[in-house]
Amino acid sequence: MKSSSWIKLLSFTITLAAGAAIFVWFLDRYDTEDTFAILNDFGLFAFFGFVAISLANFSLLGWRWQMAVNEHALERKLSFWTVVRHRMSGYAVSYLTPSAQVGGEPLRIALLHKDGVPIAHATSSVILDVVFEIAGFIIYIALGLFISLFQHVLPTRVEWGVGAALAVIACAIVLFFLSITSSRGFFSTGMRLLLPRRFALARKLEPKLLRVESLMRETLRRNPHLILWMLGISIITVAFRGVEVAYLAYFLGHPVGVVEAILLSSIPGLALLVPIPSALGVLEGSTAGIVALLGLALNPIALVLLIRFRDVIFIILGVAHIGHSLQTWLQKKIVEPVSIAVHRL
Repeated sequence: MKSSSWIKLLSFTITLAAGAAIFVWFLDRYDTEDTFAILNDFGLFAFFGFVAISLANFSLLGWRWQMAVNEHALERKLSFWTVVRHRMSGYAVSYLTPSAQVGGEPLRIALLHKDGVPIAHATSSVILDVVFEIAGFIIYIALGLFISLFQHVLPTRVEWGVGAALAVIACAIVLFFLSITSSRGFFSTGMRLLLPRRFALARKLEPKLLRVESLMRETLRRNPHLILWMLGISIITVAFRGVEVAYLAYFLGHPVGVVEAILLSSIPGLALLVPIPSALGVLEGSTAGIVALLGLALNPIALVLLIRFRDVIFIILGVAHIGHSLQTWLQKKIVEPVSIAVHRL
């Protein structure tokens, strides 16, 4: 095994162990027996209702990505369910890796390429999907922070810190759209600043980045309404998290208002940016903190565990699709050619 692989494995193990330790600590702090009693009272009917709501929301995410994929002037348009399954597989990989929720993007590109989409087109569509995802997330988090200013939920220093971070990311997204829709590339310009052309890697990557940026620019110019559609879906899907939290809180026996639902579904979401697989322990801690600041009687560990149980179902679906895609690829690339060769003997 290469040294880089060992380093990745070691970092994964360390971050996962750290997250698991934090998770166990929070689980013990909130009384394990009490937490599982609450989950038992929640019931399977309510849980599968929650899964159904989440699947509906996830389908909107698939639709948004399908828009980006099929706007790239492809010879063959991909079906809605094909794109949704690919996105589910990417979600599974992102959830299981310490990669701030973007670890599954290379897999999404690979799955599109398997379906006949050129690498540059696939990369362009995935980048657009991720950028709109982040844009919607920032708008929703900003709404949560705006509300918290008037509710005095978070300490002032935390509000300023999170607000400053969001402002930086928001500026980067605005620059991205301005540069992509103009003749100046966002990623290629950044690469030239960070990695001069005298480096071989820069000379190798620049043409590929320019090609991807050109495709994104052509796509957005060809259909300007695509920006509004994708951004609108992003805001709806992110806001849907508030509906999910309100649903869970209701069936946990502690209904929350609109403000509480927004804060519970927005600010703890920043934990997903922490480089720990599935933000294990960190998401529980941030949710517990918001619950305490809001003065709610809700058990935060039970709330997060229900979300994680839902995610386990999504991971199983995503991994199953990866396995099926791999089987199809092996059948096409290895089994069929070997079978033909044997019959010719």
